Amino acid sequence: MADYYDQISEGYDGLYLEEQKKKLEIIAKYFKPKKVMLDLGAGTCICVMYFKIKTISVDPSAEMLSKGSGTKVKASAESLPFKDNTFSSMICLTAIHHFDVDKAIEQIRRVVKKNSPIAITLLKKSSKFDEIRKKILDSFKVKEYDCLNDVAFIGKA
Repeated sequence: MADYYDQISEGYDGLYLEEQKKKLEIIAKYFKPKKVMLDLGAGTCICVMYFKIKTISVDPSAEMLSKGSGTKVKASAESLPFKDNTFSSMICLTAIHHFDVDKAIEQIRRVVKKNSPIAITLLKKSSKFDEIRKKILDSFKVKEYDCLNDVAFIGKA
C-alpha cells in the first residue's frame, strides 16, 4: 500500500485536501487534542496544520510524509516505534481501513494514554465498514458522528 501512496503523493492534496479539511472542521467540534498528538496514517500531514499542537505524523509512505511539515515517522500502524503511553491524543483520518485493524488497535491502546482524546474516521464505503466499526466501538469510549464520506468516532482511548 505504501508503494501506491508513494506513486500518487504528488497529486494527493490536489485530489483530497479540501475534503479532508472539511472533515477536520466537523471533527474539531468534538475533538480537542492535548499535548502530544499521534496522527496515524498521516499522509501529507494536514492534521499538523489544522490543530497546531505538537504532532507526530506516522505513515508508511515516505513520499506522502515528505509533502508535509513537522515531526514525521515512517512506520506502519501495526508496529509503532514508540514507548507505551507516549501520546496524550490521537487522530486517524480516513486511513484505518488500510490497516490490519486488530494490530493497529492494539498499538493505539499501547502508545496512547488511557482516557486520552481520540478521533478515528472510517470511510463509509469501505468493504469492511461494519467489521471495523464494531472493533472501534468495542475498543474505545467513542461516539459516532457523520463526517461527509466517513463516520467519525470521537471520544477517549
